Amino acid sequence: MADLNLSEIQGIILRGYNHHRYSRYLFFHIVDSDKAKHWLAAAVPEITTSALWPQGATKPDTSLNIAFSYAGLERLGYKDTTKTFSREFRTGMPEEDRARTLGDTGESEPGKWELGGPTGPLSKDKLHVLLMLYGKDWASLEEYARNQKGCISKTGGLELVYEQDSYMNPQQKEPFGFRDGLSQPPVEGFATLSGVGQVKDGNASAEDPIKAGEFILGYPNEYNQLPFTPTVPIELDKKMILPALPSDPDKPNQPTEDTIRDFGQNGSYLVYRKLQQDVKGFRDFMLKTAGNHAGALQLAAKFMGRWQSGTPLVLAPEKDDAEIAAAPEKFNNFGYHDTDPHGYRCPIGSHVRRSNPRDSLEPGPEESKTMVNRHRIIRRGRPYGIPAPDDRSTDKKSEGVGIIFIAINASIKRQFEFVQQMWVNDEKFDEMYDNKDAVTGDSDRATIMTIQAKPVRKRIRNVPRFVQVKGGGYFFLPSISALKYLASEA
Repeated sequence: MADLNLSEIQGIILRGYNHHRYSRYLFFHIVDSDKAKHWLAAAVPEITTSALWPQGATKPDTSLNIAFSYAGLERLGYKDTTKTFSREFRTGMPEEDRARTLGDTGESEPGKWELGGPTGPLSKDKLHVLLMLYGKDWASLEEYARNQKGCISKTGGLELVYEQDSYMNPQQKEPFGFRDGLSQPPVEGFATLSGVGQVKDGNASAEDPIKAGEFILGYPNEYNQLPFTPTVPIELDKKMILPALPSDPDKPNQPTEDTIRDFGQNGSYLVYRKLQQDVKGFRDFMLKTAGNHAGALQLAAKFMGRWQSGTPLVLAPEKDDAEIAAAPEKFNNFGYHDTDPHGYRCPIGSHVRRSNPRDSLEPGPEESKTMVNRHRIIRRGRPYGIPAPDDRSTDKKSEGVGIIFIAINASIKRQFEFVQQMWVNDEKFDEMYDNKDAVTGDSDRATIMTIQAKPVRKRIRNVPRFVQVKGGGYFFLPSISALKYLASEA
């Protein structure tokens, strides 16, 4: 089991910050690298880490985490002399081929984004630093953001170019009305310490802890290998701030600690996506297709794979189950292979079954779980905008809302991008042939949602696109030591 250095790992990686209901994402452009380093040196002690809070201690009112784009790291003086950062991180999210891979097409193509696109004042090359601020209430967040901006303004070196608020409502629901964030992978080395994935009321989680190296550099992953890590020639780390490369028995010829230092250890890649949801269009489509309100709720659950309460269809296929909804430990205590191999309970193409197929893929349940565990991501998304008053509303307030989607992974390509391309947007997912994810997929020309049933399946045609991409970018969450290195005179 991995012995995680929690005081080096930024908190957003292993914590959900559920006690911080409000959050704000601030994007900065570095205008003076020397002044930016002075600001960073002062900010590092404030960063919230993954270290556990003492038993019974009062949780902090606010939290801070910091990430950098590749352009931002270069601007601060990081020299990637041998291109040790992953290619997808270096080239960025709006690259033309990558946009097709992710399904960023039509109205979601990068040229139409609010931020992070290929050109313009908020292009990917202008977004250097991402500050993630969290507060227990709105007043705490406002004061904390004001203080952070004041420190940055006093030091100079950074220009605020974009900010985005988000929140976590008490029901933990996203704008379509479904309870969100229910299937987070428990991380080996942290799950036991924090109580995640433990047996509760006789119900154990169906998901075993995932190797820490799937989410944090410097630890073995599900292949029992160390993830690729960005490095620094030792002559650029004169103060010896960065750790040595951990030994990897599968790579006996790797550079030694005498020539190279590990910049990535205890860090992770962060995916930021602003996803706007057509709440009115989603609800109108369900109501028109089903014919009545109760039918619309059931149809929407078939699209999602869960009821609005979070209850899995596999456990309650006909109607929501209040007993399960009141027992969160049951939300992930299921598989598909034995209970629902043909999708009669939870459609094969539903959103949650695509994003986490569990034990349902060929050639068998154990092989499926092994493969799926190599593509998991930690999601830290939160809604933005003003949600509609209830699940039947067509009020104008439901427009301009969505999710700030944040994914944490050790490999953007093998995890986030794979899930988007091979599970969400693939029409041939799990032996289907013309179905994309009907909730979040790139259905620019409309898609089909197949609901498996006996004796005859149901095919819902002309499903429009309900989620549009409004911006995004790839960032890196350095360890505390790596942040100190960036702030030094390296």
